[in-house]
Amino acid sequence: MTVKEEEKRISLKELKWIKSPDFREKTADVMAVITSERFINFDFGSFDYEGRDPKTMAPTNPFINYHTRIKVEYNHFKDIVRILNDILKREEEKRSEKK
Repeated sequence: MTVKEEEKRISLKELKWIKSPDFREKTADVMAVITSERFINFDFGSFDYEGRDPKTMAPTNPFINYHTRIKVEYNHFKDIVRILNDILKREEEKRSEKK
């Protein structure tokens, strides 16, 4: 790699995270992973319902309130899985030490 190429290289660790104007923080109860030839889609949603039965208070007409899709290419997906696996291992070690 030449000096000019090295100067152009951007480190993601050094970049500032700025929230997008359409940023939303939502809690997801449900996640689906959909694969296609080019992409892996992570769909997130929350359990919801239209109302409750007045006698039993059971939810009526339950559904998934689908609110977010994250679309990644296959190679990016493999990187995400590796990173999440590393985080999971560290968290399990921390939690087992606390017991």
